[in-house]
Amino acid sequence: MAKKEAHIEDYLNDISPDYADFILALHQQLTEAGCLLELKQAANGHVVSYRKDKRIVANFVSRKKGPLIRIYGENVSKYAAFIETLPDGMMKAVAKAPACKRLLNPTDCSSRCPMGYDFMVKGEHYQKCRYNCFLFEINAGNFPHIKGLLENELAERAA
Repeated sequence: MAKKEAHIEDYLNDISPDYADFILALHQQLTEAGCLLELKQAANGHVVSYRKDKRIVANFVSRKKGPLIRIYGENVSKYAAFIETLPDGMMKAVAKAPACKRLLNPTDCSSRCPMGYDFMVKGEHYQKCRYNCFLFEINAGNFPHIKGLLENELAERAA
């Protein structure tokens, strides 16, 4: 059986039309940077992943309260100055994310689990799990900051 080609519209059908413009703009940003779209079915709809050089850059996920974006900030320490500009709500989400068990004690987590992120922001040391550190609600207030975070990560990966 032939594999069905993934389209962002499949994900947009899962979410409120209120978010479509934001998601399409982020989709365009990611695809123009050379990211490949992958779509998988999940319990609450589709999960959309964007890969570049075999590594995931970002996911869109669906929740009851609305869509979220997970950004894999592998190079966060290189643009910590940008992280300092995030609004309080987004920084609270970062602070609330669980600590990376492998960073704190490598034997506490699976050896196959990729290491989380270790970075400083405004004098505070963060050691966060990569799956929850940059997991943000998609809304009008967060949109320019999400876009900027993606721009920074994509630029560092291209360097």
